[in-house]
Amino acid sequence: MTRVRLHALVAAALAAVCTVPSVVRAQGAPADTSWQQHSRLARSAFAAGDWAASRHHFERADAIVGGGANAMYNLAIVEARAGHPAAALDHLEEFASTGLTRAAARDTMFTALRSDPRFTAVTAQLDSNAAPRGAAVVAHQLKDAALLAEDLAWDAAGKRFFVSSIHERKIVAVDEKGETRDFTGADEPDFWGAFALRLDPKRHLLWATTAAIKTIERYDDADSGRAAVIAFDTRSGKRVRRADLASDGRAHVLGDMTVAGDGTVYVTDSVGGGVYRLRPGAAALDTVLAPGTFTSPQSPVLAPGGRRLVIPDYPRGLAAVEIASGKVTWLPKPRTFASGGIDGLYWTGRGLIAVQNGTSPRRVLWLDTDAQLTRVTGWRVLEQATDRLGEPSHGVIAGHDFFFLGDTGWDRVGDDEVMKTDAESTAPVILRMTLPKK
Repeated sequence: MTRVRLHALVAAALAAVCTVPSVVRAQGAPADTSWQQHSRLARSAFAAGDWAASRHHFERADAIVGGGANAMYNLAIVEARAGHPAAALDHLEEFASTGLTRAAARDTMFTALRSDPRFTAVTAQLDSNAAPRGAAVVAHQLKDAALLAEDLAWDAAGKRFFVSSIHERKIVAVDEKGETRDFTGADEPDFWGAFALRLDPKRHLLWATTAAIKTIERYDDADSGRAAVIAFDTRSGKRVRRADLASDGRAHVLGDMTVAGDGTVYVTDSVGGGVYRLRPGAAALDTVLAPGTFTSPQSPVLAPGGRRLVIPDYPRGLAAVEIASGKVTWLPKPRTFASGGIDGLYWTGRGLIAVQNGTSPRRVLWLDTDAQLTRVTGWRVLEQATDRLGEPSHGVIAGHDFFFLGDTGWDRVGDDEVMKTDAESTAPVILRMTLPKK
């Protein structure tokens, strides 16, 4: 992943209500099958007071996604403004069933509903949705609050974790006692923010992605848009391979990746929207999906059989990509599964673990799937809103446990993309939970 500037933009889109600065009527607009386009048309129609058109486009956005939490909430607003209290409450109740929360009781869009007992009940449920849940424990407390920790890898042979630091442009190793040392240092050439980490234990390689963004120390505008995939020897720490993404003058962040059994690396561009591959022995990345295919693709997961990738697109949900053809389909899911905001995604062989940081509350979910990972059949919360969760990012499965990063520091990165750290700032933690048996 990277949230970078896109994090604030996408998170705002996930939480946005129906007000827009420009007033453009949706009637007469060209037909479109994109859920995002329907959402834009819905907001424009709402601003113009065209409740029927706004309802139509939010319903289309909801149908395309297969249950969109943002559309549900916005439909409640549309129906409330249109004078349809029962329909508004139906949508609010469905939104509440996603487990997400909004301050609906204070939302002036629902003033006319405040005396309705159903409204009292649903706002109480929304409040309860925000309650802390889960039993993850602190495995290691890191000491550097300025790391801006992003990803985590487990080196079973060395009995250590690797943690990537975006802000401080390095990878650190954390031993069994929680002692931390730099694995790469500030003198690593052309190494900007460290993002994704994946271990290839068979080849003794630690793969890392790096990108130049304004959040890093010693940022240089001349590096803007540069991104690369690098492999380090886990025994010596030396760089052994590197592949840079070809420069095209646009913004790119190679934010997440996975490594196949044959050593092929698959990497997503969370800003440019493309998906790339580095084959064993290849000098350059080749394109699996062109830039702009996704809005913000995150952690790719290889499906059983190795012919498909399952990729969360941050604002929408889970997509399946046929690697050979590049065909993209969206995984069917329960309507109540709010699938936006997924950053980390991990296949356990029995189901998926998803880390959401673009939702309120932020949470870690268990997703029931079929054996071939073609659909999501159910979901439940494993952890949310607990003291050390903060803004979670990524994790790693090690044995029977899932380890993941909490209090990463992303809540201290402002709209100017600058990280602020003071004496009160807390350092990231590595949290541990036992994997569900089912």
